[in-house]
Amino acid sequence: MASHTARTLTDLADHIGTEQQHRDALTRWDPEKYKRVHALTHADLGDSLAAQARADEAVAAWTQALVLMEGMTSDRTRKAITSIRSTLAVYQRRKVPGAADLARRAREALA
Repeated sequence: MASHTARTLTDLADHIGTEQQHRDALTRWDPEKYKRVHALTHADLGDSLAAQARADEAVAAWTQALVLMEGMTSDRTRKAITSIRSTLAVYQRRKVPGAADLARRAREALA
């Protein structure tokens, strides 16, 4: 339920509420049993943090998402990785710590 609420709040541009719902969803899903869901939720959390101009935290959430996505091949994970690349390009220009490494890892994951 938290994930669906987060999507609605995203559409309403309530990024703080979205963040809270994603964090709640992360506590409810078993990261081992539901690895893809957990990975996608981390990616969505990163998006909500980026929308709040919290670049360091967004990079950390996206990094965790990529770690969890290692070895996965699904359309949804590819879309999640692709969606962060434009924001990562901005973060790289601003020299946000970890952005360059994450951009490289995202490129490799999509190759």
